[in-house]
Amino acid sequence: MAWRDIPARLFGRRSEMEDIRKLSSVISQAEKLLGEGDIRGVADLVGRCRRSRVLVTGLGATLAAWKHTFLAEPRDVDAENTKALTEALRKTRLVEKSGRRPASAPENADNPVFGILALYALLQETAQTVAFDARRPVPPPSELEAAVGILRRQYADEIFGQLCDLATARRMLSCYVAALHGWEVDRDRIQEMRQRRETVPPEERRAMDREIARLETDMQRGAERALEQMEGVRLPATYTSKLTDELEILAWLAHNSGAHRRSPYRPAAARQVRHPPRASPGRAAYRCGGCLPGAGPTARAHRRAAALRRPSVRGVGQGAVLRSAGISAPDAASGGAGSRPLSSRTAGVGPADEAITD
Repeated sequence: MAWRDIPARLFGRRSEMEDIRKLSSVISQAEKLLGEGDIRGVADLVGRCRRSRVLVTGLGATLAAWKHTFLAEPRDVDAENTKALTEALRKTRLVEKSGRRPASAPENADNPVFGILALYALLQETAQTVAFDARRPVPPPSELEAAVGILRRQYADEIFGQLCDLATARRMLSCYVAALHGWEVDRDRIQEMRQRRETVPPEERRAMDREIARLETDMQRGAERALEQMEGVRLPATYTSKLTDELEILAWLAHNSGAHRRSPYRPAAARQVRHPPRASPGRAAYRCGGCLPGAGPTARAHRRAAALRRPSVRGVGQGAVLRSAGISAPDAASGGAGSRPLSSRTAGVGPADEAITD
């Protein structure tokens, strides 16, 4: 025996190297069984490889990637094949050396096998919440707390991605991410209503749609708050783009709800600048000499005073305005009937003064 083989013989390195060479074929076999839905076959494969740390770790990583095939919903924990698989994982040498429960796993347990066991423990508690069964075993609080910590550490990227998808596109969360944030009941109600909405009358279907929209909105806002509380993460471009669009909409609403929009809550000065009030001929005559329409000055003088106070007099079409006031063109040119050309008006002579000169 060569000297270089002594450490491998003492510490079992040779067996690990052999397991590494077998790892690829074992993973391929596990993926084939998972693709066919043969969870019992995967449990048997784990039992055959239970003494190898390398092979069990590889199988744990494969199960983590395919967990949606056997732990997609909380009620999947009641399946006999799933129970057999988790029991086979607990009987491996890797788990027995650290403890068969997530609470007894080391703090830095990044091995994917512990992630599968933690996921199973969390879904056991979730299943009791959405569908209570007295015969179903429930993990103790200490084990549940340890399971949540392991899941948040091992599946941090997946949790972050699903929260972003919910906040931007309202894409439904997986069962364990919803359970981690306390949305397992809302998620279960949404799925139940979506399955029943095609078999109910139209009025009840519309009520279901409104309830689904309300629950999805609450979950979306919760996802936004959860993302805002995360530290040291970089939000994806889709989420930042959505926030930018919402800020632009708020800016547009704030801009159009101010002085650019006629509203009873606008300041009086802004309303007067945009819409100058028209003076009443009766009040103007009263200010001029204490006379009301029909007493003192003639009705023609009152019409002339009202025409001169209209804002359109300052523009073009003065002849039409004078004709509407009863002033003929020759009178305006010659200064007859007490009138004078509009171009001779000065800043010190107002419409009321012209009414007096008549």
